[in-house]
Amino acid sequence: MHLTPTTNLIQTPFSLAVMPPTTRSQAHRLDTTVAPATEYHDHSDTESELDDLDADNIVRSPFTGLMYDISQLPTGDSAQGAVDSQQTHSRVDPGDQDRDIQGRVRELFRKLGSHESPPINLQFCGLGEEDGGEFYAFQLREIIPLSIRIGTPTSRWSEPHCSCRNRKPCQHLIWLYDAISGLSLDNHDDSRPLVVNRAGGIPGMEDPFSTIADFRLDLLTKGLHCGVGSSYEYGNRDWFREMEADEILLALEGSGSEDDSDLDHHHSYPNPSKRRRLEAPPQRRSRLERTVRELLVQNNEVFSVFLNMLSPRDKVRNLYSRLQDRVDAVLLELKRYSESLADPSLASDLASTGADREGRCDVAWASRHILRAVSQIGSELLRAPGPGPRERADAARALMHILEAVVLGYDGDMYPSGASPRDRNLYRRLVEAGGHAGGLFVVEQLGHVLDQTQHADRIEAIKKRVRARGAPAAYLDRLEEVAAGMRSIQSRQGSAVPYSPSVSSSADDGGESAGGLQPVVADSAAPSVQATAGLKRTWEGDY
Repeated sequence: MHLTPTTNLIQTPFSLAVMPPTTRSQAHRLDTTVAPATEYHDHSDTESELDDLDADNIVRSPFTGLMYDISQLPTGDSAQGAVDSQQTHSRVDPGDQDRDIQGRVRELFRKLGSHESPPINLQFCGLGEEDGGEFYAFQLREIIPLSIRIGTPTSRWSEPHCSCRNRKPCQHLIWLYDAISGLSLDNHDDSRPLVVNRAGGIPGMEDPFSTIADFRLDLLTKGLHCGVGSSYEYGNRDWFREMEADEILLALEGSGSEDDSDLDHHHSYPNPSKRRRLEAPPQRRSRLERTVRELLVQNNEVFSVFLNMLSPRDKVRNLYSRLQDRVDAVLLELKRYSESLADPSLASDLASTGADREGRCDVAWASRHILRAVSQIGSELLRAPGPGPRERADAARALMHILEAVVLGYDGDMYPSGASPRDRNLYRRLVEAGGHAGGLFVVEQLGHVLDQTQHADRIEAIKKRVRARGAPAAYLDRLEEVAAGMRSIQSRQGSAVPYSPSVSSSADDGGESAGGLQPVVADSAAPSVQATAGLKRTWEGDY
């Protein structure tokens, strides 16, 4: 008989029981009076027996209710762990083992929060055979809390450090670099690989501390779906996570995706403080809905599983919607910074919260963020095999929102004189100065979505404002080409409904739109490097 640990194992496609655990970086001692969650155990008969024992060495399992005296297990200050490991058949180098077994057991048996996953889960088990003998195999899963520290060149952590004991650079550091680069990398052709050096560094992350500081930690964490704080603040309520939890529930109900009726709802630039708003949640949720929502808010593993189940079209995962939201957050930070310059009390409040530790959220900083977001939208539009009609509509809506924000909402000086016009005025920096330098802010990317003719009237309004405000001739010419291209397609279609590029224009004009522009679809035959591991799902993006 030869069986593997998975023989005859029936696994459900989704079960809360096998989700990875949430653990804490701080060890907590479990109160000996904690009753197990699954069954009531009467411990009154044993209380008198505890008087003769050292209470510091007594722990109770929250899973079974059993108590254990762990005084004979090795601690961090004893050499017993090293001696014991040499006398066993352990395949782990004794020098690499954690000797504080008592601390680990206390962590294992600490009291769990109401929405917290167990520290260890049994995934499956089986009966196997090897070398003429049989054995039982139990597959466990545990998430070990790790800390990666990234410091300034003069700090103790000038070289990024992971608390794991793997050979460096470890996979955890590569994972973190990948996640940050997905948000912060500029103008990269993702059909070409990034070269990872021997220290684990990748292009764009040569100075990871500066990269994070320039991006701003609060914006970075929203892109990574996590909060800001210490382990002691982990359980605090996070309004952004609550908003994302509501969006996930709406998506699962079938109402969380952008539909065609939503495409034109940004006819004027909204206040940047009015972030993405959801329809009012139902007044009465079922117990199941309330429980799932709390799990989404407070349990990172449950949140990650649900997030991965959704389509990239859903709001919470929609790349273009998230980039649009990020630009709104950047503009809000710019507004707060400009207000703090004129209001000493506000400046003091920002300083007391440490908001100024990562640098100034000035016009130069905001413009870098906005240009990065616009560039990422353009890169996604050109990704082979090209976006579908709904994705093109999402991209066009985000581009129009960003363009209107700058042209209609931020075309004045953000703070008093003392800086050059381009350093205190976002419009001048992005449209005027950018146009003179050859950059065509947003209109270059709009040239790829001319089929989104529902924005033609808004383009005309922006064109009038830009002409009155002043802009380089090249910028005005390209803006005129975009407007003419949309009008031409609109007249051929007979309505303002966006068309699919596959419907195409007639052959009489050679397939070109007015002004020489036409909707651009990425060439699926373009050469690219094929990866041997990992695959990005079509239109996947949590940035």
